[in-house]
Amino acid sequence: PIWDHETGVIDRETAEYWREHFDLHHHLRENWSRLGPHLQGKIHIATGDMDSYYLELGVYRLEEFLDSATNPPAQARVEYGRRQPHCWLGESPNRPGEEINYREFVEEVAAYLERRAPAGALPWE
Repeated sequence: PIWDHETGVIDRETAEYWREHFDLHHHLRENWSRLGPHLQGKIHIATGDMDSYYLELGVYRLEEFLDSATNPPAQARVEYGRRQPHCWLGESPNRPGEEINYREFVEEVAAYLERRAPAGALPWE
């Protein structure tokens, strides 16, 4: 475990392992010069600002990094749902102020992929 349940002492070795192997923010920050050119304009994050697991706090820190990234700039989109929980998908493009539904989400992702697909990559071309 990451901490001792009796004393509350954090296991620093476990914390460092988790950071090196599971922390997306850390990985992007440490490798941005290599990853940035491939990810520029491709990072889209939606989260509730009252995440059930308090993950919005990490997203705030990730957003700060993405906003400050250079060579290249990240051009990331981070969207927060006011008073929304974990698994909030984002705001509807068709119904402002309402949560996006699954159909709209799939249509938005498909349109995004279609705009960025290399010539001849789409099965209907």
